Amino acid sequence: MNVQTHPLAQSPVTKARPNLFRFAPSELSQDAFLGWLLEWADHTCAGVDPALHRAGLRFLNSLLAEHGFGPLDDPRVEVRAQEHRIDLTCRVNGDFLLLIEDKTDTSERGKPMADYLSKAKAMCPELQVLPVLLKTGDQSSYEVARKLGYRTYLRADLLKVLEAGREDGVVSDIFTDFLRHLRRREDAVQSFRHKPLADWTDDAWRGFYMQLQLDVDGLSWDYVANPSGGFLAAWWHRRAWGDHTPYLQIEQGPLCFKIEVEGAAEHRKIVDGWLASLNRAGDGLGLPRITNGRRFRAGTWMTVATWDDWMVSTGDGRLDYAATLANLQRAEARLEAAL
Repeated sequence: MNVQTHPLAQSPVTKARPNLFRFAPSELSQDAFLGWLLEWADHTCAGVDPALHRAGLRFLNSLLAEHGFGPLDDPRVEVRAQEHRIDLTCRVNGDFLLLIEDKTDTSERGKPMADYLSKAKAMCPELQVLPVLLKTGDQSSYEVARKLGYRTYLRADLLKVLEAGREDGVVSDIFTDFLRHLRRREDAVQSFRHKPLADWTDDAWRGFYMQLQLDVDGLSWDYVANPSGGFLAAWWHRRAWGDHTPYLQIEQGPLCFKIEVEGAAEHRKIVDGWLASLNRAGDGLGLPRITNGRRFRAGTWMTVATWDDWMVSTGDGRLDYAATLANLQRAEARLEAAL
């Protein structure tokens, strides 16, 4: 039998130890695990499996802590799935209603999340509603959720809880499989730190972009679809140049000097003019000239020039992050000087 699985769930150790969540990577499967773990926090489970109870309690308290409550020692917990289409609701001690919007790789949308919050408050007016966006995948920004009052609980937060449970003696194939599934995902995202550039996967690029967000002001990233299959892009440093907006964009490889042009315009003239300005600025900064080897296509977002070898590697082909970041700073300086 040929089983098709999500590529992010594949594992080099699958043959040695099959993992349940390799075949169940969906958000519903994740809902099931999270609801199961939360139920173990209930006070009646303390004598059934003390280690799993402590793990569930640790998870519950970490969620409550996002809103400044807890820790609780002996809670009464009631967990429901898909109540009014909310992924998970968890009533705690007759005091709180945890509203958990659970995501793997899809991004949250503002209107449904606002609706879930309104429904939860109407459903349980006597309880304090504590909304949480729990996400085990990655995205560039969580501002939509945060503006609605949701706290963000990310993969690293959940890994911390699960790994503490393992250290505390949890013996459960379900628990262990989910922990390994999540750890495998985190390791893939962090692989940009040690894998040769030629071996980077989409996950490695995500990890790289998230690291850049810590060091580059205003950088955002996401998947960009196009007829040839799309790519993961990161963009930042938008500036005004007359009526147009130049900016920088990494296209899962090349560093592009882009320009946004709204409305009817002489696109070719604008692109050529901005390229000339960039090269004059580069001459003044002692930087090499840049060109655009791509076929010209008029549109709203256009590539003016590319810098293909901006990523610096070590002798064994791995990323030299400091030197690569310095090249991004040179690109920013060129753009600023061209304005």
